[in-house]
Amino acid sequence: MADSHSSADALHLFATRTSIEQVEEGNELAPKFDEKGS
Repeated sequence: MADSHSSADALHLFATRTSIEQVEEGNELAPKFDEKGS
């Protein structure tokens, strides 16, 4: 079954990474995506 969500959709669900502190201690989800969005 193909996933109907694109990597662009995923980027709207998560915050942009701005610092290590944001990732480790912040309240936002900011996962790291590769160039394919995985």
